[in-house]
Amino acid sequence: MWIDKIELTNFKAYQHQRFEFPKPEQGRNLVLIGGMNGFGKTTLLEALYLCLYGEDATHNLARAGLQSNAYAKFLQGALHGKALAAKRDQMRVSVRLMVIDDYGFEITRTWFFDPKGELQGQEVRLDEFRDGVSRPLDAEDMLATVLEEHVVPANLAPFFFFDGEEVKQLANQDRTGWIKKGMESLMGVVLVRTLRERLGQYQNNRRTGHHNVDPKFLC
Repeated sequence: MWIDKIELTNFKAYQHQRFEFPKPEQGRNLVLIGGMNGFGKTTLLEALYLCLYGEDATHNLARAGLQSNAYAKFLQGALHGKALAAKRDQMRVSVRLMVIDDYGFEITRTWFFDPKGELQGQEVRLDEFRDGVSRPLDAEDMLATVLEEHVVPANLAPFFFFDGEEVKQLANQDRTGWIKKGMESLMGVVLVRTLRERLGQYQNNRRTGHHNVDPKFLC
């Protein structure tokens, strides 16, 4: 898999920008993005995370000041500063992923805002294209599968999409906690811990009489 295109609309400093990346050759599938401070490198990384993983990306964006309970607040701050004045109430990021030549997927995530800039909702679109023909897929049912089979799940993403400046800072610090977190992610410990917490919540709901729990909550 390789990233073929990232397109941003009204995302932070980017009113509209399209980035295209070459197909890897001779097994070289590494993209480095360089530039002066303040020229949008971190913004591009944030857009990639948010498009692929939505709210699941929050723990990967600590450098942007994003907390697990501040998804909407971050998105509201990410809306282009002149968008609302120009009556543009949508922010969009699209990522095209190629699996092989002439076959891949495009993920498009759109966020909607009211005239005051408050987040109203989001829409996720997933398209599969083969030999120049595109067809929509059910994003709710298929996106997680596409990410697992052709990209990486959110908890492993920092091993493949990362900020070089952050890595440099980590190199000068005690990395024990970072390595432990990475190993737990690779071994599936994070997923098991999440499942245990959800099972505990489910049991508590059962004991307190809240039986209207969606069974999919445990998946």
